[in-house]
Amino acid sequence: MEVAAQRHTLAGRVIGVAFAPPTSVAMFERGLDLGVPILCDPARVAYGVFGFGRKAWWLAAIQPGYWIRLIRALRRGRRFTRVREDPTQLGGDVVVDAEGRLRWVYRSRWPADRPSVGEVRAALNAAVG
Repeated sequence: MEVAAQRHTLAGRVIGVAFAPPTSVAMFERGLDLGVPILCDPARVAYGVFGFGRKAWWLAAIQPGYWIRLIRALRRGRRFTRVREDPTQLGGDVVVDAEGRLRWVYRSRWPADRPSVGEVRAALNAAVG
């Protein structure tokens, strides 16, 4: 979510894509107030185009830092609810230039795997460079 907080310094537009149905996405947008449009892709067409695969849910639990992040979240008072969407679907981040050419792809290796804000910023700047 750091990208959304720093969107004024990025060289392009940030758009989210989710495979959840529109009603779930609307609740997510209201809850986080990111100021970033989130498009719905329930058929996961974009996920397939960008090569975002799936991973067995239990593999996330053996990834580096999983338990540390979980314990930190619980200590901060985070309460977890039932998973409503597909926990095996991996996501990622992409940068597409103004001409529609794919310039950069980050494919998540586990559900919480995301690039740093610096990596995304560098990819955006290179695309408009």
